Amino acid sequence: MIAQLYFPRSLSASRLDTHLASGWFRSCNYLHKFKIICIEGQVSSVVNIRLDLKDYLPPKRMRKIKNRVERNFTVRIRPAIITKEKEALYHNHKARFKGHVFESLQHIIYEDPNRPIFNTYEVSVYDENQLIAFSFFDLGNTSVASIIGIFDENYSNHSLGTYTMIAEAVYGQKIGKRFYYPGYILTKNHSFDYKLKVGEMMFYDGNGSGRWKNFSALDKTLLPDYQLTQSYQCLSTYLDNNHITFKHYYYDFFALGFMPPFQEELFKNVMYVAIDEADDRKCIIEFDFDTKTYRLCYLKEAAEYAFLLSSGYDSNQPLLKYQRIILESEDLITFGRMVKEFLKSTPRLGKLKKSNIK
Repeated sequence: MIAQLYFPRSLSASRLDTHLASGWFRSCNYLHKFKIICIEGQVSSVVNIRLDLKDYLPPKRMRKIKNRVERNFTVRIRPAIITKEKEALYHNHKARFKGHVFESLQHIIYEDPNRPIFNTYEVSVYDENQLIAFSFFDLGNTSVASIIGIFDENYSNHSLGTYTMIAEAVYGQKIGKRFYYPGYILTKNHSFDYKLKVGEMMFYDGNGSGRWKNFSALDKTLLPDYQLTQSYQCLSTYLDNNHITFKHYYYDFFALGFMPPFQEELFKNVMYVAIDEADDRKCIIEFDFDTKTYRLCYLKEAAEYAFLLSSGYDSNQPLLKYQRIILESEDLITFGRMVKEFLKSTPRLGKLKKSNIK
C-alpha cells in the first residue's frame, strides 16, 4: 500500500524492532509507513534508511563535530522529559519543518504521558544553564530510532542537529544496540539529505525485495514517485491528444484517507487530474498506484471531517471525499475510450473549459 497507519495500544521493544526493520516510522502515538509524500507541491518517494552500529565509527568530519560540541558544551543523555524550555525551543524551530507540523512536543512524543507506549530518551545540549539543542529517540531491543532534533538557531554554526544524531548513534552502540534508524530521506526534496552524512547508510527496499540494501544500490527509477509521475504523464498525453481539457492537482491530505475509520470515504491519492469541476464537486481521474488502475470518479468537499485539519496543516486545500466512482480500468487506452463516451453523454459541471472531444 502507498500508505499504512498503525495505532498500537502497547508496543514491546522487540515489536518496535520488527516494525522499524520493515520500514515503519514513529510519529506521536502511532507508526506510519509511507511510500510517497507530498511537500510544497512536490511528490517524492520516501526512502527509509538505517545505520549498522556493529562496527560503526563516525566519519572524520562527524568526529570533529562531536569533539567540538562536547568540548564546548554540556551533553546529557537520559529518559525524555518535556519541559517549558524544550517547548519554547521547539516553537522557535518548527518553522523550519515542511509538511504536517505538530503544535507541541507533547503531541509528537506522548498522547498520554501517563501511559507511554515507547521507551523514549533524549540528548540535551547546554551552554552553561541554557538549553541550546535536544533530540528524542526511541529504544528497542536492538534498535535506536531518532524521532526529532531541535536546536537554537543562534548556535547554527555548531552543527547541533547533526551532533545529536551522532550522539544517538554512538549511545546506541555503547549500550549494545545493532541498528540506528534516523528516519527517511526524500527523492525530490533534499532537506533530509544531511542524515546521510552520519555514516554509511542502508535503505529499505520496500518496493521490491523488502530487504535492506547498501544505499549505493538505490535505483530511483524503481521508486513510486517515478512510476506515478510516468503514469500521469501518459494520461496527460492521452488527454491532450484527444482534446480533453484537464487540470493537474497535488493533494496535501491524502494520508488522512488511510486513517481509520475514514478509509472508505476520504480521498487517498497524492495527485489527480480534474476534467471538470464546480464549486461543490469535481470530476477527476486518478491513478491508483497499488492496483495500477486508472479511475474516473466524482469528489466533493468533506466538510464534516474538517476537524481533522484543526492543527498542523499549512494548506488552503479542502479535504476531499469520494462521491461516486464511475469507471476504472488498468489499460489506459480502454479507459480513455470510456472517459470520452462518458463526457459526451454527461452534462458539464462548468468551471473547466469544455473539451472539444473527437
